[in-house]
Amino acid sequence: MKPVIWFKRSVLAALTAGTSAVIAACYGVFMGEYEEAMVEGQVTDQGQGVDGLEVCAALPGDLAYDSATCTDTHSSGFYAIEGEGDLYDRANAEGFLLTVRDVDGEVNGSYEPLAIEIEPGSLPLIQDIEIGDEGGDDDDSAL
Repeated sequence: MKPVIWFKRSVLAALTAGTSAVIAACYGVFMGEYEEAMVEGQVTDQGQGVDGLEVCAALPGDLAYDSATCTDTHSSGFYAIEGEGDLYDRANAEGFLLTVRDVDGEVNGSYEPLAIEIEPGSLPLIQDIEIGDEGGDDDDSAL
């Protein structure tokens, strides 16, 4: 093999191998602080995601929703509620009420409020919700 070709290949190999080491040295290894959602899922109507709904997790007996943590659904209907403070521990120990209500009027359709009782010890939870004219596919009570 010719010395010039061998030299070029050696330099190319050294640069390629060293690139990831330089990136790791400059930026560090990713050690993200990902918090697992307390409850997440997708709200759908006839299989299509519904945007503009408010999904809340409220502790039992909290009729004023003082301890409720809420989020809005995205265009795909996805929602995720993170348990902040002692909410996660209390919700897992006592159970909680997951509520869905329409907050954007008729922009993305008009939907009746829905409440789903979540049993203690269920967290973390993936809860997909089908909502429609009847208020959902489960035998859950409407608000």
